[in-house]
Amino acid sequence: MRESLEKLNTLINNERSAGSGTYSLENMKQLLEHFGDPQKSLTIVHVAGTNGKGSVCHMLHAILTAARLQVGLYTSPHLESVRERIALGGACISEAAFSRYTGELFDLLAERADLAPTYFDALTLIALRYFSDEKADIAIMETGLGGRLDSTNAADSIIAVITDIAMDHGHILGDNLASIAAEKAGIIKPGSITITSNRNPEVLAVIEAQARKAGSRLMVYGKDFRGGDITPGPESGLRFNYSIQTPEYVSITGLTIQSPVRAQVRNASLAVTAAMILNTRRFTVSREALRAGLGDLRVPGRYQILSRSPLIIFDPAHNPEAILELVRTLREQYPGKKFIAVLSFMRDKEYSRMIQIIQESLTQDILYYELFDPRGVPGKAIQQESGTDIPVTASAEDLQRHFKNAGENDSVVIATGSFRLYSAVRNAAEMCGDAPSAGETTA
Repeated sequence: MRESLEKLNTLINNERSAGSGTYSLENMKQLLEHFGDPQKSLTIVHVAGTNGKGSVCHMLHAILTAARLQVGLYTSPHLESVRERIALGGACISEAAFSRYTGELFDLLAERADLAPTYFDALTLIALRYFSDEKADIAIMETGLGGRLDSTNAADSIIAVITDIAMDHGHILGDNLASIAAEKAGIIKPGSITITSNRNPEVLAVIEAQARKAGSRLMVYGKDFRGGDITPGPESGLRFNYSIQTPEYVSITGLTIQSPVRAQVRNASLAVTAAMILNTRRFTVSREALRAGLGDLRVPGRYQILSRSPLIIFDPAHNPEAILELVRTLREQYPGKKFIAVLSFMRDKEYSRMIQIIQESLTQDILYYELFDPRGVPGKAIQQESGTDIPVTASAEDLQRHFKNAGENDSVVIATGSFRLYSAVRNAAEMCGDAPSAGETTA
C-alpha cells in the first residue's frame, strides 16, 4: 500500500496546490478507454455543488444499501485514509485491490508518456474500475471540483444532483455565482434527471438553462419536492416530513436524520428524491429502506462529536455560508454555553470572512492550528488579516491543553475550517477526552 501511495504522490495533485493545475477530460477519457470503459457498465448518480454534496452521497448510499443494493460510493476528500474515498456496500476498497489497480495504471503510464493523469484522475479511474469489476448496481460519484471538467464527468449519469452553490474556488470556477453554477451544471447529461436544492434565482436560471439544453427533466427543492415540518428528533437529530409532486403525489412523514444541522434536511430530501427516481428505474427502494438508511446514518466528519468531556465537535465548514449554518446550529444546540474555536484554513478560501463571522457571532476565544500542508494558511497571515493576536500553534500538546482547559471551563470546542484539520483534532481528543460511543456520534 505504501508503494501505491508513493506512486500516486508523483502525480499532479491539485488538492495540494489549491487547484493551480490545468483541467481537461482528455486524459481521463483515454484512460477509461484503455481499461475497457468500465463506466459504461454502471448506473451512475453524479453529485456536484458547493455545500452538502458529500452528505448527499453518503445519505443516498445508506438508503440504497438499506434497500439491499450493491452500491459504490466515491467521495472526496478523505479524513485519514485515501481508501475512504472508494467504498462498496459500506466497506472501503481493500489495500490489495487498491494496490492492484494502482499498479496496473502505472504499468500503462510507463509505456504511455503522452498520458499525464492527475492524482484525482487516478483515483476516479480506480473507483470506476472497482465498481465495474464488482458489478455494483449503482455508483454514486461526487465531483472533486466544479463539474464540467471534473474527472468524474467523463462518465455518463442518469441522475445529476446539484446541491447548494456558493462562492468557492473562485480563481478556477469564476468570480460570480452564475459562472460557478455553469461549471457545476456541466454534469447534466442528455436525457437525465436533474435534482437541485438551489433556490437563488441567479443560480437556478443557469441550471434551468443547462437542463433545457440537455433535455433533462429538472426537479427543484421547494417546488417539486420538499422537506418540512422540522422538529427535534432522536439523539439530538431532526425529524421531518418529505413530499414530492408526482402524478400520484407522495408524502412520507417522520423521516429522521442523526444531525441537528437544518441544512441537512435539504440534503436528505435530495437523497430521497434520487432514491425515488431510481425506484422507478428497476431498482426497488422501499419506504422502510428510506427510513432505515437515513435514520441510522452518521457521516464521519460532519458535525461529529469527538469527545463528550470536554465536548469537542468537528465540522468541515470551509466557506462563509457553511460557517453561518454551523454557528446557528451551535447556538441552538448549546444556548448560553461558551465556545472555543479551533480553526485551520486553506489559502483559496474566504478565511478572513469566516474568522469575522466566528468572532462576531460565536466567540473571541480562537486557536489557529497550522497544518503541515502547502495549501494551508500560515498563522501569521491569519493574525494580519484578522487584525487580532489570535494564538497560533502546530503542537498536538497545545491542542490537548486547550481541550483540557475547555473542560475545566465548561466550554464547547468547535474545530472547523477544513477537512484536513480532522486527524489532528481527533488524535488530540483521544488523548485527553472522553470519546463517545459510535451510537452517540452525530452525523
